[in-house]
Amino acid sequence: MAEAILARMATGIALHQALLLLAVGIVLLGRRVVPRGLPRGVFALLSGVALATVSLFLLETGRVSVFLNELPWSFQIAVGAHFAAWVSLLDRDSNGSSGMRIATLLSGIVVIWSLGSMDLYGGSEFGMRCLQALVLLGSIVVGAGMRGQIEGTHGTEAFVEERSTFDSPRFAVPVRWGVGILVVGGVILLTAWSMELGDRAADQSYRWLRSSQETSRLIDQAGQVPLIATTGGTSDSTMHQLPKRADLDLSDRFRFAISFDDESMFRQATEEVIYLRTSALAVLSEDGLMGPLRSGSWIYDSDDGEENGETWLTSPEPSFQGAISYWTLIERSDSTALPLMVGAESVGVSGIYALAEDWYQLALREEQLRVRYEVRARPRIWEKGTGNGFLRKGDAPIDYLQLPAGPLTDRILEVVQSVAPRNRDLQERLEGIHGYLQENCRYSLRYDNPGNLSPVDNFLFDERKGHCELFAASAAMLTRAIGVPSRVALGFSGGQRDTGRQMVAFRQSDYHAWTEIYLEDQGWTVFDTTPDGWGAASLAEENPEAPAFSGVDLARYENLGSERLLGQIEVSRFSRWSWVLIDWVSRWFIAICGMGFLIWGVLAWRRRNRIRRIDSQEGGRTSVFGVRETGEGRARKPFLLLGRYLEHCEAMGFPKRPSQTLAEHLAWMKQEEACGTEFDGLNRYLYGRLYGQERGSGEETEREDEFRRKFRW
Repeated sequence: MAEAILARMATGIALHQALLLLAVGIVLLGRRVVPRGLPRGVFALLSGVALATVSLFLLETGRVSVFLNELPWSFQIAVGAHFAAWVSLLDRDSNGSSGMRIATLLSGIVVIWSLGSMDLYGGSEFGMRCLQALVLLGSIVVGAGMRGQIEGTHGTEAFVEERSTFDSPRFAVPVRWGVGILVVGGVILLTAWSMELGDRAADQSYRWLRSSQETSRLIDQAGQVPLIATTGGTSDSTMHQLPKRADLDLSDRFRFAISFDDESMFRQATEEVIYLRTSALAVLSEDGLMGPLRSGSWIYDSDDGEENGETWLTSPEPSFQGAISYWTLIERSDSTALPLMVGAESVGVSGIYALAEDWYQLALREEQLRVRYEVRARPRIWEKGTGNGFLRKGDAPIDYLQLPAGPLTDRILEVVQSVAPRNRDLQERLEGIHGYLQENCRYSLRYDNPGNLSPVDNFLFDERKGHCELFAASAAMLTRAIGVPSRVALGFSGGQRDTGRQMVAFRQSDYHAWTEIYLEDQGWTVFDTTPDGWGAASLAEENPEAPAFSGVDLARYENLGSERLLGQIEVSRFSRWSWVLIDWVSRWFIAICGMGFLIWGVLAWRRRNRIRRIDSQEGGRTSVFGVRETGEGRARKPFLLLGRYLEHCEAMGFPKRPSQTLAEHLAWMKQEEACGTEFDGLNRYLYGRLYGQERGSGEETEREDEFRRKFRW
């Protein structure tokens, strides 16, 4: 469970949780149907190999895509080894080998090592440390505790002595091991806890030293202040770092193009600045680290109830009036961050993967090097002087209002008091922020940051120059400071157009970043604060002879509207149902496991009560034969074997009566034709062992194991 949760924290999907539940179900079934000739220890090993193989197959073949962190092979193999160890431990007939113990210990180390360099999608670093410690401790316990069948080699007294540590005939860990494990685990958890506590204490102390009366008054104003986050939010491999220093030179390399079938739509699109968004970043940290809000879900053409080759990114509109329809022509390298016009509503593909909000990807086949797809969009761009007092902020998730805790946020809150005071309407406050950045900051692809400050701090309050990403990040923080949900968008704008071909080409030098704000009745709206001039978003330049157009031929780009994608051509049904299952497991994993533990506890309690029926309530224990036995004089395994036999008879509908001897009970079952002679040998063996109170030898232990294998107990 710990390893499955760790995998979820690293990848962002519940694949390993789903596989764990599936594998447990297979093993529980396999314990009943495993062939007689197959030792159950081998079955345990095969179960672990199967789990690791299925994980690798699903991930490596793209049946289940992981776009965040792809766990290495070593992690999958280690999880498989641990699963085999647990299956072997839970099986009564398994005899843990030294090789299995060593593999278990090494696998615990591999799990921690594999996740050590990975970023997190969900949960905290403290939680991950605790789970890693739990995996390591479990590996130590299992690796040290799998000592085989103790009573078969040490006798009953050894079993009674060892039983004071762990109540299991095969799980006998000496007290010194238990104490050592607790000490090591305590040190690990204390270290993790102290690191987390130290970080929080330092952060709170710094904030207290930097606090001011103005900040306190702002915090008291409900509804207009951002949420001050004590951490940078979700951190994963899709994070984007603003550089502290820069000396950039963007190339004119061709990236992609858009084309139009309708001349009026081409004119409508090129009369305004074209913003093509590739990703949206909502997580903002004080040191310039930005990241998306992950979603990790597939969106299909059929989700709207009609398979027409069009996948809706928003709720389907009853009318396409006002929407711009165009084609995007991309190469395979751009399929992991699709360029879509701001306000994109639908894409002409059979399925699309939403990595994060407004960050989409395609699952292309290996031979699909160039593709094109149709898009419908309704661009929304904020304009100065058009609010008329009716502009209202929209209701977006609280994540889009978070600001990092620290001195930078305090200074930003002070700025908005003067440039966007509360006594103005929203349009005027936005104009104040826009004007502040235009007047106080200068666009430049080169800046030195002599004070070694954080990128936004240097941009706003020290060097006051930087490129479009710094304008976008700063505007996002300033708009959040007045309570407007915002995010940073990365993509392209401008481009070069060929009116004759009704096409616009985009180069690497057309890369741009801007802020988007969430407004009522409009949704995400472009709020671009980069000053006019070189580096700012501009209209597409008419240049039909541009080199970018030389390699653009529609015939070379495969139409995804007429072709099915990888996920929908080969494994469409499997892909859909697997994602439905994984999503369901993600929501209910803890509840499913809790219910499983509850059922297991009830069954264990019932079994214990059944065994207690065989025992006398006064002084020692009395067997079903009326022979009084003490804990020292009674062999454990034949007693459990007897209990299994009586449970089996009861399940057949022939419970043993207290007045019956075992022989009388067997004669009754034969008379009723419930059995033949298959239980004769077992009866003779139990009479000899329990009446004589003989101490178990290695040979007797093997016979008991043979009986259990024969009857599958």
